Amino acid sequence: MNIENEAVDMSPEEGDAILSLVVEDEMTHSGGEMDYEEDADDGPEEFDDADFGGQGDTLRSIKFSADSITNSEVEKDMDDMIEKVKQFVPPEVSLDTVKLILDQNGWDSEKSITTLSTYENGVEGYCAKSYIPFPNGTSNPSFFVAENAICTICTSSVTEYHTHGDCNSIICLVCWQEYIRTCVTEDGRTCMTCPVCPMFLENRLVQELATDSTVVDRLTANNCNKFIQTSKHHVSCPAPDCKFIFRSKLPIKSYSGWKSALCRCGSLTCLECLSLGHGPLSCESLKVWLTLHNVSDILSNQWILANSKPCPKCSTNIQKNGGCNWMTCTNRGCGICLQKAHNHSHGETCTRFYRTQTPPLPGQVVNAIHRRERYGFYGERYHNMITGGHFSQVQTLNMEQARRDFQQLSIGEVDIKLLDDLPSLLKQARSTLAHSYGLIYLLADSVERTLFEDNLTFLQAKVDGLEWYLHYQMHIESAKEINDYLRVNMEFCRNRINIMNTTSEKNYNERKWEFDYEEPIATPVKSRLQQYCVIV
Repeated sequence: MNIENEAVDMSPEEGDAILSLVVEDEMTHSGGEMDYEEDADDGPEEFDDADFGGQGDTLRSIKFSADSITNSEVEKDMDDMIEKVKQFVPPEVSLDTVKLILDQNGWDSEKSITTLSTYENGVEGYCAKSYIPFPNGTSNPSFFVAENAICTICTSSVTEYHTHGDCNSIICLVCWQEYIRTCVTEDGRTCMTCPVCPMFLENRLVQELATDSTVVDRLTANNCNKFIQTSKHHVSCPAPDCKFIFRSKLPIKSYSGWKSALCRCGSLTCLECLSLGHGPLSCESLKVWLTLHNVSDILSNQWILANSKPCPKCSTNIQKNGGCNWMTCTNRGCGICLQKAHNHSHGETCTRFYRTQTPPLPGQVVNAIHRRERYGFYGERYHNMITGGHFSQVQTLNMEQARRDFQQLSIGEVDIKLLDDLPSLLKQARSTLAHSYGLIYLLADSVERTLFEDNLTFLQAKVDGLEWYLHYQMHIESAKEINDYLRVNMEFCRNRINIMNTTSEKNYNERKWEFDYEEPIATPVKSRLQQYCVIV
């Protein structure tokens, strides 16, 4: 891979503001060697994918900077954009009117400015055509007190009412509040019109009439969500329950390859397909793998057979629900391959697939048993890495005790940061392992695949070792021993993750990956890769 995928840790001192991530790479090919350049102004390099055979993505490398930010930062970005467009409209036009103009143009400042400058009669003509208040709050309500007024909405007699816009319809405060609440909380709107006429309501007016702080907060959230969804420079972190947002200096769509941005929540996000980080799988290969994986899950008839295994000695059904792969059921063994072993040192037999039957001869019908067996091997390991990343209670307690020991011994902040970084690193390592298993399943047998499997075996062993250490060894060692162990093994994991991502993308770029996947079902799976995959 010609792109060095490197996630830079974000400083905790930056608080709610920005957790900074900068990944900078630019390279060209020259005589098989990688030359790095750092000129982002040239933009993404065009890459002809025609000869790639659909087996990967257009992999370009550009210099980029992305930040993980909070909703308050997004609101500030919105205010800055409103102020920017405000400079191109008459001074009497309110900020709320400018906000409505931006909202109608997908929060694209350049498009808004161009539209206003080229529209007949300028800003006034555009606002009249779009039913946007002009020039300065023509949508302001008029408050009246009357004895025999009838509300246009509920037809009840009212003594206090508001009119709006040019329609002069009488609407009581209760109807205003219910209308706004429904639009905001149930319909998820960011802008709304008068319930009688098509004139838009200004944001300030909506907040005044809503009175309920919950509705106002929801309106703010709706505005932020729409801004993020339509912005070229913002995207929400795809991790479950994460509320952080990525902000990029360059348009998100200009990134390619599977450049991963590190969120403050600890998750990596692919800026190409906007899903969770999936290196060393390319975006297109990920689609193929997930299609196969999801279809296989649907075909599972018995949950207990799919989610539990017999103990290798007593045959009691056991289920792994977190922590490391080391299982204890009176007897001890690996929770993945079920080998009886006294530790995690049972070697590569747990990470490599070995045929249990003679492979079918060329031209014969694919052996369905072998096909499912091979898929089951890699699918199970993918599932284990994806779902088993959370710490067990024992591991969490041991981490907390180690932190207290570090603090009592006045160990430096750099060393204490090892404990802070460990959960995120293990999460990244598990993601890399999971998608490596998926990639290996899609690949034909080759020297490149064998070398890649070697790296996977090394990383899997270190991850298993770290998790075992957290569970069984950390609580009996000194702070210095813990520090030394974590420093060495965490650095190994970082380097190995980088090597695997680098190797994979290089092989995609140089067309060294040969794809050859067997579908786990008889029905063909539609994908760009399908026509280039040979079933053997």
